[in-house]
Amino acid sequence: MWAGMSSMSSQGLRTGLSGGGEPPRRKPRADGEESRREILVAAARLATTRGLEGLSIGELAEHIGMSKSGLYAHFKSKEMLELATIETAAEIFDRDVLQAASESPEGLGRVLALSEAFLRLFDPLENLDTSRLTL
Repeated sequence: MWAGMSSMSSQGLRTGLSGGGEPPRRKPRADGEESRREILVAAARLATTRGLEGLSIGELAEHIGMSKSGLYAHFKSKEMLELATIETAAEIFDRDVLQAASESPEGLGRVLALSEAFLRLFDPLENLDTSRLTL
């Protein structure tokens, strides 16, 4: 009965590791990556107005319509979520403020463009996710 499993070491049987000692790596699913991105964008938006200390797992989960355990499936700890949130917020700021304003003429025009783009980050209508609206 066990003869067919000779290619896997007994250590691998006990730990679930292949003969190379590495755990099998799961390929990220597209919908999992999409969910993770949705979580991070929502977390970045909330943290922008409330700060990281004001970002609760329960409130974030409710905000995106997911369970707390669903959130923890994407992030092993609140600290990991916070670090990823900071990275996402920086990407949003770079894209929506810095890159957008860099297309404006230098001087006062660019300062105004930077200010307007920055303030748009806090505009609830600007950040409204219309994909969830039903008419």
